[in-house]
Amino acid sequence: MTTMTRRNGAIDRYSSESKVKSPSLVDCSRRPIRCPRLDCSVNVAFSALTHHFLFDHPEVPILSVEPGAESTLIVSYGALSCNSSRCLALLLVSGKLSDSSARLFGSIQINPKYRNRLPLPVLAARLHSSHNYACREEMHAGGEGHCEKDMIIAWVAGLDVGDTADRLRCSIQAVDSIENGGFRSLTYTGPVTSLRIAQCPRDVFLAGDCIVLHEGLISHITSGCTSLNVNVIVH
Repeated sequence: MTTMTRRNGAIDRYSSESKVKSPSLVDCSRRPIRCPRLDCSVNVAFSALTHHFLFDHPEVPILSVEPGAESTLIVSYGALSCNSSRCLALLLVSGKLSDSSARLFGSIQINPKYRNRLPLPVLAARLHSSHNYACREEMHAGGEGHCEKDMIIAWVAGLDVGDTADRLRCSIQAVDSIENGGFRSLTYTGPVTSLRIAQCPRDVFLAGDCIVLHEGLISHITSGCTSLNVNVIVH
């Protein structure tokens, strides 16, 4: 009971990190965060995250989007290295900045269409199911063995620097085809994960603020393990 209470408390703290209360919005925007890409150890101010991606990660697509608009991302399944994350895109969302913090996101060094928008990275990872606690228990019970099956997770990371009481939320849908809405799909709707915490795939999975495709769905949703279609909406 104590272990469960501690774990739930940690998850609650993990989720609550993404909502920043006034009057600390400006300070939050200036405080450095670690780049959400695991292969990048750069610390950067949240307000400079777009600038960082433009110049240091030009291969990552940057999309200017409106709240409620759907963005479709397609990624090669083979590009998802096991137990490591991949940044699918950086979404720049309009209307999500407070008046006090907006000026910090208006660097004259970047294209005007990218200014005054909230940067939200979209990430995905492939994990071995053997990293799941349930699978570990089965391995211990059987003495030996290794669970080779994979699962895929995808999530949106960010910080809420708006001046409303509503928490920043997103919807992530994995679909087997982008034509005619697809035949099979799975959707997660909930809070974004906090950029104050390193975007470790296992930690994100345990916190639960992500879409999870278990092995039974992967071959269907990924079109025979070739590509993954992800629809993302920021509310």
